[in-house]
Amino acid sequence: MRLIRALLIWLNLLLLSAPVSLAQDTGQICLLAYADNNENGIRDEIEAPISRGVAASLLNERGITIASLLLQDAADGLLCFDGLFAGDYQVLISSSEYQATTATSASASVHPGEAPARIDFGAKRLVGEYLPDPVAIVGALDPAAMQTLIVAALAAAGAIVLMSLLGVLIYFLFIRRRLRRRPRPGAAPLVPLAGLPPHSDETDAYLRPRQRLDPNQGSPLLFADDDTDLAGSS
Repeated sequence: MRLIRALLIWLNLLLLSAPVSLAQDTGQICLLAYADNNENGIRDEIEAPISRGVAASLLNERGITIASLLLQDAADGLLCFDGLFAGDYQVLISSSEYQATTATSASASVHPGEAPARIDFGAKRLVGEYLPDPVAIVGALDPAAMQTLIVAALAAAGAIVLMSLLGVLIYFLFIRRRLRRRPRPGAAPLVPLAGLPPHSDETDAYLRPRQRLDPNQGSPLLFADDDTDLAGSS
């Protein structure tokens, strides 16, 4: 029983001393973001720190991203990577709200027991008329992101072509046929009359009202108009 208690006490002491020894063997890299209003790349005394809108990624010696931080509501403008072992690192900085006036990447080394390495990042807040360079944005994409962007663009173009072909097909199969069947504007519909032949000029002449001839006018004389009477007439 005493042996178990002694073992538990030794484990507790070991766990309590582990963070202290770990802190002594690791270091920090801190990024200080400030508003470089005069765009001279140097932090002046009157230039305030940036409190949000800046992101940083930490890469190890092999170029692998091991940590990423986003500056949010930090009054001192500091982003710190903690618990780093001795070695060389690279910090990549980006922002969608600020235009960098200093380098967007920097190298830093960690030496346990020494002061944290600090990187100063100056930037100017973007205004409405500023537009990022599309070539620079595309060039900053890694090959995997570039391939994904190309595939998405090709898929969108294929969808547009497919929808256009479908629209043309629907027009020729349905809409065009219906337009052909419709009568032309201003043309009177042809309604055949029961018991009459199809519409023709003769039909129109037949339907016109006949003129009644006056029996006393315009009719030929049956007999010659003379004073001689035929034999046997009274």
